[in-house]
Amino acid sequence: MSESVEKVGRGRPKLLNREYVLDVVIQNYRQKGIEGFSINELCKTAKVSKPALYREFGNEDGLMSEALVVYEQRVLAKIFGISQRETSFSQELDNLVLDVISQTDTQQDPKGCLFSNMLDSRRVLGELTLAQINRTHQNIISALEAWIVKSKANGELTTEMSSAFVAKYIHTQIRYAKCQLFRGESSQQVTAILKLALSVFKE
Repeated sequence: MSESVEKVGRGRPKLLNREYVLDVVIQNYRQKGIEGFSINELCKTAKVSKPALYREFGNEDGLMSEALVVYEQRVLAKIFGISQRETSFSQELDNLVLDVISQTDTQQDPKGCLFSNMLDSRRVLGELTLAQINRTHQNIISALEAWIVKSKANGELTTEMSSAFVAKYIHTQIRYAKCQLFRGESSQQVTAILKLALSVFKE
C-alpha cells in the first residue's frame, strides 16, 4: 500500500492519501465497531494529523459518510446487481447466505459489516452520515425489491406478501446474521438461523 502522507514543501500542509485513510477507516470500523475506533487511533494508524484529516473530510461526520459511500460501492455491489443476474431465486437466496457466512476475519475482509455497525450506532452519528445511511438502506431495499418483483413475475416466488415487505424481511435477517457474527456467534449457528429464517420462501 502506498504511503499515507507526503510532504509537498517546507512549511506547507501534507497531502493526505484519501483512499488509504478510507481503507483504514472501513477496516477498523468493521472490526471494532463505530464507537470502538477513535479519530486519535485513526490518525495514529494512518499516520495523518487531525488538521490534515479535517481539511480533507471537513469533520468526523464527513469522514464517516464518505467511508459508507465507498463501502457501498465495494462491498454492497453484489446486492445492487441481484435483479440483473440469471440465477434462480432459490440459488440466489442460498448465495445471500453464503455471502454472509463466507466472510473471513482477516485484515482484508473482517467479519463486521460497516453498514450494520453504523445502523447500531446511529445515536452517535452526525447528519451527513445519517443521511447516507438512509440512502444506502433505500438502495439495498430497492435492489432486493426489484429482485422479488422479477422472481414473482417469472413464477419462481409465490407469496401473497408484498415485494416491499419481503425485501425488508430478507434484509433484516441478513443484517441480524452479520451482527451475530460480529458479536462472536459461531458461523454454524448463524448459518442455521439464517437458513431457517429464509426458508419461508423456499418451496
